Amino acid sequence: MSDEPPVSTSSGPLRASGKVFRRGENGPVCFVKAVTFGPFPPGVFPGGEIRTELERVKDELGANAVRFYEPPPIHWLNDCADLELMAFISISWSQHVDFLNQKNIRRETELRIKDITNRYRGNRAVAGYFVGNEIETTLVRYLGPKKVVRFLEHLIDTGRSVDPGKLFSYANYPSTEFLIPGNQDFLAFNVYLEQPENFGSYLDRLQSLSGNLPVLISEFGVDSRDHGTKEQAEILNWHIDEICRAGIAGTTIFSWSDQWSRGGETIMDWDFGLTDRNGIPKEALHTLARKWEDIEKPFDGVTLDETPKFSIIICTYKGARLIEAALESLRHLDYPDFEVIVVNDGNDQSVRELVQSLDHVRHVGVPHGGLSNARNIGAKTSTGDIIVYTDDDCFVDPDWLNWLALAFSAPDRPDCVGGPNIPPPALNSEQAFVIASPGGPSHVLIGDRSAEHVPGCNIAVKKEVFDAIGGFDAQFWTAGDDVDFCWRLIDAGYKIGFHGAAYVWHLRRSTYQAYIRQQRGYGKAEAMLMRIHPDKFGNIGGAAWRGFVYDGPALSFSRSSEEIHHGKYGYEPFQLIYPDHKNGISSVFSHAGFVIPFLLLIPFGFLTWWAWVIAGAGLSLTLTSALKSAFRADLQREFDSLWARLVIARLTILQGFMRSAERMFRAFPLQSPVNFAKGVWSAITHIEGPRPGSSMVVKFWSEDGKAREALLDSLDRHFKLAADTSGDTDFRLKSGLFFQSDLVTVTEYHEKNHLLTRAKISSTLKIRTFLIGLAAVLLIGDLLENPLWLPVGFLGVVMLEWIFHSIRNSWIVGSAGIQAGLDLFKD
Repeated sequence: MSDEPPVSTSSGPLRASGKVFRRGENGPVCFVKAVTFGPFPPGVFPGGEIRTELERVKDELGANAVRFYEPPPIHWLNDCADLELMAFISISWSQHVDFLNQKNIRRETELRIKDITNRYRGNRAVAGYFVGNEIETTLVRYLGPKKVVRFLEHLIDTGRSVDPGKLFSYANYPSTEFLIPGNQDFLAFNVYLEQPENFGSYLDRLQSLSGNLPVLISEFGVDSRDHGTKEQAEILNWHIDEICRAGIAGTTIFSWSDQWSRGGETIMDWDFGLTDRNGIPKEALHTLARKWEDIEKPFDGVTLDETPKFSIIICTYKGARLIEAALESLRHLDYPDFEVIVVNDGNDQSVRELVQSLDHVRHVGVPHGGLSNARNIGAKTSTGDIIVYTDDDCFVDPDWLNWLALAFSAPDRPDCVGGPNIPPPALNSEQAFVIASPGGPSHVLIGDRSAEHVPGCNIAVKKEVFDAIGGFDAQFWTAGDDVDFCWRLIDAGYKIGFHGAAYVWHLRRSTYQAYIRQQRGYGKAEAMLMRIHPDKFGNIGGAAWRGFVYDGPALSFSRSSEEIHHGKYGYEPFQLIYPDHKNGISSVFSHAGFVIPFLLLIPFGFLTWWAWVIAGAGLSLTLTSALKSAFRADLQREFDSLWARLVIARLTILQGFMRSAERMFRAFPLQSPVNFAKGVWSAITHIEGPRPGSSMVVKFWSEDGKAREALLDSLDRHFKLAADTSGDTDFRLKSGLFFQSDLVTVTEYHEKNHLLTRAKISSTLKIRTFLIGLAAVLLIGDLLENPLWLPVGFLGVVMLEWIFHSIRNSWIVGSAGIQAGLDLFKD
């Protein structure tokens, strides 16, 4: 067999497109039907038997992809290409030890990524790579989730630089659901839940976590030794049902054969295979083959019990340039009963001529009266059971109405339903920078199937409910109407549902000027909302949502301010991401009410240098916050550069300032200066304090199987330390006036049951106490007309306290380890 890849295959390369995969850039949707293949014990499939097994994967199972846990021989991939099987390749490395703090491991990992991607570069069978698989949860917590995510992002960038035509991801699992690289092409999760309700609920959560990316289940299996072959088949049967119901882009079944090895050793106590150790198919293989036979896209596996009539309403104001693409996409909807109504606000001639030339659209021309008025007129002329709105700058997926109908039939029977709105790829740098900047239309979820707000570009509501709450408020001409509508709907006792697969493509503003005008318009609308719903706004003027705001990109923990619930000692099996409601830093520091006072201070610097110091400190917070946000923004790769990030930082400052200024000055009587000051102080004092110096690490070695639990138990029994209930660390250590000290541990498992436990002691500056102390010292120093030595002395006292507590806490941890029977370890 030649090692040269085949010249061509019948389909294009796999591409991520919204919430699905496609073959080629604009090719058909491809539902990934994968099975794990190997690693097999030595000699199990000699000679040409591997190709025979791959033929069975294709012909008997009906799979279109395989996942390799180890880099396969080139001729295996060539066989895959011949058989039109896509290959996903896992790249393993030393992810079971402290890889971030050992330069040689980081370097070896980077070289391995380069070597493997270079080996397969251009091979048409390869669909994508996994740059890691299930990094152990306590190790992630010890190293720091943000640092681990950034390392994974670096590995993805490294692999992509070598083989840019392939997809890249990290195979995650629920215990570290927060490890979501911001630059991956799709969200991949290994999930083992054996109850359909639990599994289905977690799939909905993955749709939320993935943002605008498709979700691939990278591993799911059932052990027929424990469950029996019949139950294995039954579980895999409903597994496919739940995958399709949630709109997941594909799934990977573990595994093809019971013949399986790990670390060179044959595994004999698992029977996850679709074929037994003699190669005989189990019932599960035939069940999967029947389920997969007619599924080419996710909704193919769904049957609707009800198909209510939808009235699709698009309101446009002089939008002839945009609306043609929207109407063309509606022509391709795959749903049995709907009508399309265009409300021509202002009765523009170009819009009227375009719409009247289309036989599948009804035109309603009205005098210019604003967006809400147009939406209400469209509802009055509709004949459907459900009214669904989208915008003239949107285009929809053919199954859009199917997913909305499915959401309305959910057990909780929502009265209103929405879905994501995804920006299509930018055509130029200006568009890309606007898409990456904050303030775009977003949905707010209070659960993975329920929402507090869905944008007006993708919202469906039962007609009787629409009429019951009086439709949209006509005073909203351009924005804010959907927020008001959702709040009134919820206040009236109705429910808003959500489905992650019911997405529309939504164009963002194409110029900087249009983007800033849009944000000013949002600020004006928020001022109106504050007068109508004063109880739904916070101290600094932004909406005080109860739910989690999803603004498009996947919830990468390295690019956000979410909190993680690790559980005691980091052992929570499902370590969920939660919004950090205390963290309003980015919105506070670009707020006009924060920036303007510091700008006004600058001229006073000619009278006293303190004015310049205070103004510089405040404005530096604005700049730092904007830069931090810009460098974490989800930017289209081909437009990424240092200059691009600086432009996004500028847009971030302008967006926050202009939007808040419109809101603040138009709703001034409603926004108390005292409450605003409280919001600013809360944001400042919740900044994570700096950690002077590096963390101190005490290491313990055990050759009799003693792990971190022995150390933690000893600390609890002998020193009565307070356990960290959040699970961010293991214990709160002895703290002082200016520092909070914490302990986090991890155990590395080495050969011959030898264990290395690392205990890391970190001290964090208490920002609130430090600022109060520093302000008092500066004030006293100024009164004594000697402003230098007191602040220097104050900082010296702070550092001495840090040194003292570091020494004391390392002694406590070392003593506890010795009392637990662990040996101190020195490199």
